[in-house]
Amino acid sequence: MRTVAFVGSRREVFCCPTCALNEGVQTHEPVRFEQLADYETARALRPGDAFAVEGSNLVLCVRSHQMLNRDGQVAPMDFDRCSPSIIAFANRAAAERFASEHGGNVGAFLQLAGQSAQAPR
Repeated sequence: MRTVAFVGSRREVFCCPTCALNEGVQTHEPVRFEQLADYETARALRPGDAFAVEGSNLVLCVRSHQMLNRDGQVAPMDFDRCSPSIIAFANRAAAERFASEHGGNVGAFLQLAGQSAQAPR
């Protein structure tokens, strides 16, 4: 799920594309993806060549630890920076197979990532 993106002028490594997009929303800066990881092989993908599944029932970055309040009680999480998931694939067929099992929308990565995502220069 490793994602390399520029948020504003800063190049950063993120756990997933959704995390990068949310960083851009939170900092009010544009996001430009540089590299993604193919879900099936972990090989590097160029964003302009990648396909993706958005909103599947699988969120790979979910942390196993629980958030606790100041009294040590489990606190509900109202926002997960990595949800809804965007999972990258090298080809459309692989993305469609994944979506048939896990749901979600299939499309070109840059299209699904939205207008704030720009192809690398």
